[in-house]
Amino acid sequence: MLCDIRSIFNVGSFFRTAAAFGAEEIILCGITGGPPRADLSKVALGSEALVPWRYHRDARPVLENLEAEGQALFLFDTGENSRPLPSGPGKAGAVLVFGAERGGINPDLASRFGPPYRIPHPGPKESLNVSVSAGICLFEARR
Repeated sequence: MLCDIRSIFNVGSFFRTAAAFGAEEIILCGITGGPPRADLSKVALGSEALVPWRYHRDARPVLENLEAEGQALFLFDTGENSRPLPSGPGKAGAVLVFGAERGGINPDLASRFGPPYRIPHPGPKESLNVSVSAGICLFEARR
């Protein structure tokens, strides 16, 4: 799930990464743009036609429904209340939730479905590009 991702290039990268790792679906929420768009397609390289997607203005009711269906929710953010990304076997039906490039996960979502996870890294920069983070998280989920 992509919540309020501003860069259509990041969204295109998400589609490409999701296709590479066999994601079942991408859920676009809030201001996140989606297909069809030439700028998205330029980055996605056709993967936007391979990964089913849907759009919802508000992520909260979608997450509530997914949780009620028994799907595990994993929010990702770099905030001070985040915890390190777990390692080990993933769970089928897991939903990975990524927030805005600058503001991260909406605090309302984090308080209801969190706390979020972060990708620990030793370098001086406190965060990674959101689409790069998705690649790491999808890799870990599939491992």
